[in-house]
Amino acid sequence: MVQPTDRLPANLPGPPPVLHSDCRDTRGVPLSTTDRQAGAGTRHGIDLGLRAVAAAGLLVTAYIHLDLAPGYALIGEHISEGALFRAQAVAAVLAAVALLVQRGRLPWVPAALVAAGSLVALVGSVYVNVPAIGPFPPIYEPIWYAEKVVAVLAVAIALLAAAAGVARRPRGAEPARSR
Repeated sequence: MVQPTDRLPANLPGPPPVLHSDCRDTRGVPLSTTDRQAGAGTRHGIDLGLRAVAAAGLLVTAYIHLDLAPGYALIGEHISEGALFRAQAVAAVLAAVALLVQRGRLPWVPAALVAAGSLVALVGSVYVNVPAIGPFPPIYEPIWYAEKVVAVLAVAIALLAAAAGVARRPRGAEPARSR
């Protein structure tokens, strides 16, 4: 019988690859450590792509909210809608920057929360007449206009990318096994 190590070139530098029986390719052949390390580049590329998509969506909605904030500056007695727009923009920029500069799973959570909150607020502002609550202004604008549609699409895409980022297994984690 041919052993998996018999298929490896004899001139590989360093110690022979370690074979793990639970790591197999699509044909059921055990993968060596070097094979799994080669796949790490693809994993990193997917992670980087998701981060870029989520950050781009957050930055688009931040730009739109900052651009529209002056027009909403007089709506509200204590805290204006313009101030809420600026707060959303700051939160979106911070979440986007965290995604781009910090590795690991932690930055995905605020990105997902900011995107989800923005999506709920944007869609809710069209369909739900939220009255003034405490110092916060009433939020109800039952129309769709170009900036709102673009903002909804941007945060929806950011939310999907962030949810995928949150759901990804950490590097080196074992997949769940079915019994």
